[in-house]
Amino acid sequence: MLKAGGLKRANPTGVFALLVAMLGASTPGPSPTPASQASLEGAATNLARMWERGSIDVFVQVLVATGIRLRVGGEDHVSLSRRQAVAVLRDYLAGHRTESTRLERVAEVGGSPLQGYAALRWTVVHAGASQLVEHSIYVGFVREDEAWRVFEVRVLQ
Repeated sequence: MLKAGGLKRANPTGVFALLVAMLGASTPGPSPTPASQASLEGAATNLARMWERGSIDVFVQVLVATGIRLRVGGEDHVSLSRRQAVAVLRDYLAGHRTESTRLERVAEVGGSPLQGYAALRWTVVHAGASQLVEHSIYVGFVREDEAWRVFEVRVLQ
């Protein structure tokens, strides 16, 4: 910063705080921990946060390895690997600006292996528009290796 008598030294704490504020919006957020994926409620909450932040690269950690089903943008994608699913979701979310993501419902539905689902409400602005639109998101979970993993995501118009 310039001052009448020469250069003024910046406060390092202030510079750090400014950097954190500037980068905070673009950081993907924390990765899900095994403990946070142990309960269905915890796994669903993690997923809602990742979706809201657009943290698709972190999302890969909560997906089953293969056989992922997606319905986004009116298109069905079946039998996807993690890498393929993340690519589809990244492309889809690139055309949207998220305003909020709210977890509305979580339930175990039984079966072997144990399955469950979460329902989210996603408020978004589509690219080239200014109007808020709400979507329902259905997420299917399966219990694998002591953690809940996502096997299906459907974004409903």
